[in-house]
Amino acid sequence: MNIINKLLCYIRFFLNPTKLWIRFLISLFTLKKKFQIFSLEGWHLGQDLEKRKKYYANLLEKETNTKVIDLNLQSNMMIKFFLRYLKIRGLYNFPKENLITKKVKNDLIKFNESYWKSKWDISLREKNFFEEKILTSDRNAYKKYFDKFTKKIPKNEIKIRIRLFLNKSIDNLFLFSESYEEWSWSILASKYSVRNIFLESELGLICNKFTQEMDFSKRLSNHYKILSKTLSINEINFAEKNLENRVNGIYSSSHMYYMTRTDLKIRDQYKLREIKDDAIILFLHAFVDAPNKRINKSFNFLDAYDAALFVVDFCTKNKIPLYIKPHPNRYDFHSEIKFINSLKRAAQDMGLRDNTYVEFIDGSFHQNELKKFKNIVAVTGRGSVSVECGFLKIPTINLIPEIYNFSFCVNLEKPSKMIETYNYCKNITDKESIKKDAIMFEAVREKMTNSHIFQYETISKLTKSKRIKKNDLLKQVIYI
Repeated sequence: MNIINKLLCYIRFFLNPTKLWIRFLISLFTLKKKFQIFSLEGWHLGQDLEKRKKYYANLLEKETNTKVIDLNLQSNMMIKFFLRYLKIRGLYNFPKENLITKKVKNDLIKFNESYWKSKWDISLREKNFFEEKILTSDRNAYKKYFDKFTKKIPKNEIKIRIRLFLNKSIDNLFLFSESYEEWSWSILASKYSVRNIFLESELGLICNKFTQEMDFSKRLSNHYKILSKTLSINEINFAEKNLENRVNGIYSSSHMYYMTRTDLKIRDQYKLREIKDDAIILFLHAFVDAPNKRINKSFNFLDAYDAALFVVDFCTKNKIPLYIKPHPNRYDFHSEIKFINSLKRAAQDMGLRDNTYVEFIDGSFHQNELKKFKNIVAVTGRGSVSVECGFLKIPTINLIPEIYNFSFCVNLEKPSKMIETYNYCKNITDKESIKKDAIMFEAVREKMTNSHIFQYETISKLTKSKRIKKNDLLKQVIYI
């Protein structure tokens, strides 16, 4: 079976580039003065996503009277060919003044940083990446591997994509993932104020139309807050029921389709060894599952592993009891267990070094168990667990600033403020507001997810069903 799988992988490796070119060339036959660009990459082929993309394309062409071009944004050759073709057809319209007038300032978007962070995320999944023995408990040593990993992006690669993105004939750029390969170049489009529409964002059917005044996360949070004021009683009650289920290990939320799996239910139930007051519980992300998702610039940490090392070091040095819970989907990726084992060793060593209590929760563990703790504070990157903890009236520190305007979580501005942020969370007295905001946020996420045309299931995002479309596709897009 392994030999057959390897053979199929080799076949796909050679056939997919050919398929991408065929799809691209076919889409050029009836090119119109206005067109939409669909990002199409090798990993889209042969998946349910490929079928959904064809549906979206047919829908858009019919509704907008424009042409959808399937373009691999990773292919320099394909982009160069397309630009030459546009010139031949008289559709090459590139106003040079837009290079200045549409460029977003660096404190909102730093292209190089976000480009390499998204590429780093891909590398974390590769088996041969671990031959360099990058896993260490030394954050500075770990970050040096990233410094070696980054290179100078050839100017021509940037130049041809800017000429593509700023062409006046393009209506919209359609993407499907806010991470990995697609994000690496879509962030360049955002840098020049091009409208990026994400048809299958976990946040709903959204468009990053971009502005030069506020970053994407803050604009998203503002939208969440506005949307929270439109919720019906039924939507709020339904969200409360979802969270009641979730803290007991039952996933009924539509936006958490990736947790609908049977193997989560068969793992051994974990029993806490000790209950410590004033503790921190660190909820780990899946280390190799896009830790730099939706990144626009450098944040406080290189990735989820770097952030976890920081929290362990902070807790042990400050004598704060620490509980560490790995992500439920940790068994999905080959390299994930290596990260977890490395962190486990680091946590044990640091705990012994500073004589601080550290417990690794290695098994099934439902958040409802946290009711046993007094003054516990949760820490995570930006995960859904912050909403679950909020429902239990437990404040969360987000290491990656993403959710604003909701009291169940506090964003860590910079690492030097960790003790201040921890003390603030520990001393919050209005716990009812935390629970109320968590329910409202869950209801907002469900409402946004329901704007998708398709419903999904499992972490592989298989198509579950198709919803009835109320308006034209572009009229359903939320422009943020």
